[in-house]
Amino acid sequence: MRKTLPISLLAVAAISLSGAAFAGILSAPKSLPIDQGYLTIADMTMTVATSNSHVRAKPTTKSKLLTTLPKGSKVTVLEKVANGSWVHMRTGNIDGYMAVKLLK
Repeated sequence: MRKTLPISLLAVAAISLSGAAFAGILSAPKSLPIDQGYLTIADMTMTVATSNSHVRAKPTTKSKLLTTLPKGSKVTVLEKVANGSWVHMRTGNIDGYMAVKLLK
């Protein structure tokens, strides 16, 4: 799942940090990559570093095994989870979790 922030939350944070009060309507510049009021954080492509790396349904070794990927497979990392020791990833039509130590 991609992490996104609502534009309104960013605007409130900007006003709070600047210490200024505005009486007008705030609007985002047209140059921002806005998709229905959210800013999308870019995904990162990584490579499987070990042979027979497991993709799990949840970020735990006790979770259901979805598939096994060979060394050199490319995956799209969507977010880090479980204190950064696992990543939520996607490859082809598989959406699951891998231990970070299996990727480079």
